[in-house]
Formats: sequence, C-alpha cells, structure tokens
Amino acid sequence: MTDDSGIKQHKKNKITRPIFNWKTMLVIGLFVVVLAGSAYYWFEVRGDSGSGDVTTQSNLEESEQVLESLNQILLTESDKTPTIARIEKPERLRENNEDFYKNAQEGDYLILYPKRAVIFRQSENLIINVVPYINIKNITPTNNEE
Repeated sequence: MTDDSGIKQHKKNKITRPIFNWKTMLVIGLFVVVLAGSAYYWFEVRGDSGSGDVTTQSNLEESEQVLESLNQILLTESDKTPTIARIEKPERLRENNEDFYKNAQEGDYLILYPKRAVIFRQSENLIINVVPYINIKNITPTNNEE
C-alpha cells in the first residue's frame, strides 16, 4: 500500500524488530572482551619483540660477571667462550649424574668449556666441582679389531 507521496507503508499489525537485540549485543560484547584480553596478553604478558633484546643483554651481563668472578679463583681458557647456565633444579640434575651435582644448589652456575665442566657458586665465590668434559658428539668410533 502506498500513500500520495509514493512511500510504502507497513501494515498496521506488523511488528518491526530492532537490528540489534540483546542476544546480538551479548555476543558482540563477549567478542570485544575476548579481543581486548588477547591484545593485553600479546602486549603486556608476552611482551613486544624488543623485550628479547633486553633479556639477551641482561644474560650477557650476568655471564660476564660470573666469568669475571670465576677467573679470579680459577685459571680458565680465556681464548674460549664457555656455555653458562644457571642451575634451577639441582635435584633433577642429580638424577642423571649424582656425583657431579651432589653439592650443587639452586642459583649455582654450570660453566662448560671445551675440555671441562665447572659448577660455580658466585654468591660465595666458591668452586663446587670441576670435571673433565668430553663431548661425545666429537668422538669418532674406532675399529680395534686386529
């Protein structure tokens, strides 16, 4: 049905519904909350890509301090750069090598040189253990048959 101006009119009994009812608004609201939570996690908890540089720099400084302290009490191979790791769970390390790690504590440092391994406690400036280190990846099998 049209009026004089040419505009169609709805029937009097027809009920029109709004485009956004409460269910649609709820779904949109939940989506916004999830999106905001994801953004928070990405930027705050996980950190931006530049934070890895800060951590790496901090680790390098810590390693240099440990080596400087160790070099005061042990003659080390100054031309070789060792691998340094902080011991976090010594009880787990003892499961694999009880003799070497028996006196190690959380916070000690494991320092691996090409020919020896050192456990060093920087807080007490104390060498806990030193053993020859053999990298079995570099060993080639020999044939001893005669």
